[in-house]
Amino acid sequence: MRKNLLRDPNVSSMFIAYTSENKKYKKPARVFFFDTEECYFATEISLDFNKPKKKTPAEIIVYTEEGVYRSKVKIMDTSVSGFDLLYITELPKQWSYAQLRTSTRKAVSIPFIIKFNDGFEINTTTYDLALGGISFYSNKPIPDNYTKFHAELTMKLPDIPSIKFESKVMDCVSKFLRIHKTSGETGEDRYVFKFINLSESDKLFLKNFLIYID
Repeated sequence: MRKNLLRDPNVSSMFIAYTSENKKYKKPARVFFFDTEECYFATEISLDFNKPKKKTPAEIIVYTEEGVYRSKVKIMDTSVSGFDLLYITELPKQWSYAQLRTSTRKAVSIPFIIKFNDGFEINTTTYDLALGGISFYSNKPIPDNYTKFHAELTMKLPDIPSIKFESKVMDCVSKFLRIHKTSGETGEDRYVFKFINLSESDKLFLKNFLIYID
């Protein structure tokens, strides 16, 4: 276990997660101050903020390049400092650790287009998304010849203020990987396409996006 995890330069992102008035919150955070007893986590002030009760259970989630650390704490109070909302919590002391896996998929619906050289297009939304590719359902079978060639994949990514991504459009080469046949009356099969030449900036955004929707 790393020492001084809260100040570790390899931390890529940090969140505070809790439930207040039956509503779940997961807010991007940064360390504002901590000592041997308590910690101040700074977040953006939002209109949907609902002040949690004292001693509300919370979780501090810290993502690094190799994995994710989690610690259970209690929110002792909140305050405002300039443009920041500060959560005053117990000092995280016990951390659990799980290694990040690039194959992890998250269910999310994002519009995209896969375009082949002859003009044939697949225009729908994702069923799930991973660093390695996407899957989607289609009630119209994709002709076999289009499962053998590379195609251009363009996807409009959601605007998330806490994640920097200038273009907001991911553009890369993709290729058919597999099909999951669906039994029943829906007639929809699930197709899996993999990313071929995803840029480093796109990889970084996708990694942070998958973390955000966790």
